[in-house]
Amino acid sequence: MAIKPTGDDPNLLCSQITEGILKAAADYIPRGCRKPYKPFWNTNIEQAVKTRQEARKQMEKNPTIENKILYNKTSTLVKRKVKTVKKEKWTKTCENLDLRKDGAKAWSLLNNLNGEKRRKNPKPLSTGDETIVEDQKKAEVFNKYFSSVNKAERATKKDKILLRKPAEDVKSYRRIHLTSCLGKLAERIINNRLYWWLESNKILNPNQAGFRTGQQTEDQLFRLSQKVIDGFQKKKNTTAVFVDLQQAYDRVWRKGLLWKMSEVGIHGRLYKWEKYFLVNRMIQTKINNGISSKLIQEEGLPQGSSLSCTLFLIFINDLPDVF
Repeated sequence: MAIKPTGDDPNLLCSQITEGILKAAADYIPRGCRKPYKPFWNTNIEQAVKTRQEARKQMEKNPTIENKILYNKTSTLVKRKVKTVKKEKWTKTCENLDLRKDGAKAWSLLNNLNGEKRRKNPKPLSTGDETIVEDQKKAEVFNKYFSSVNKAERATKKDKILLRKPAEDVKSYRRIHLTSCLGKLAERIINNRLYWWLESNKILNPNQAGFRTGQQTEDQLFRLSQKVIDGFQKKKNTTAVFVDLQQAYDRVWRKGLLWKMSEVGIHGRLYKWEKYFLVNRMIQTKINNGISSKLIQEEGLPQGSSLSCTLFLIFINDLPDVF
């Protein structure tokens, strides 16, 4: 379905685009409840159910004794197949269950049978100086840590979820920005346009392989391997420097990124859109029922955004020139 916005009013354009998306969703997204997942279901049962439905329609259309007998037979066949497959599935599940090493799987099976889900008590959070248990204090600590760069006067709010690496320290968590569907669509449109322009004008460093179409990080391994092999053949030493950027996205200098964007030739509306996408962002953390106060985060790129990868490429584009 084509959306044709009319007029110059931004609010009117946004309203027209939103209505078009909602209409497309209403026309093409299925309504109603999803069918519950049945692990024992297979193609034989599916075919038997279809046969029963056809027999039922035939009986309702022409209620003769023969059609009724046919419907009863198909119904009995479906029940028999379901009962047999359920028994086979249960037997196979029990045979594959090793209580010596699959204790968690056994508990999960028992809880599912009982209709209960075991909830773990929330683990305490370590900050190095103290151990925090209350949800409210946890939310404040997270928010203070994520916005620890500096402050500003005004901000725009974005919802976030936290992803944890295997540790209980506050520094092991990363935030993922959640935006609306319309916001995600706009980010992808801008990202496609920006990436196309960077590649068409050969702005990106040829030594950069990450986040680029037709290239991958394994290319750098091949280059390094070839350099080492060439060094062995020429009886020379090969030196490699590996740099690990700690919290790379979180520590991107936004003013420096905007300056680099201007230097490579990004101007006009695209530059303004990127600027307002980055600046004046507010962070607020929620843990269970604990909600932190609102703080400002002026540095870093929003993780979870498709646009952040391209912006990060621009930010580190001149890194190879340092060496």
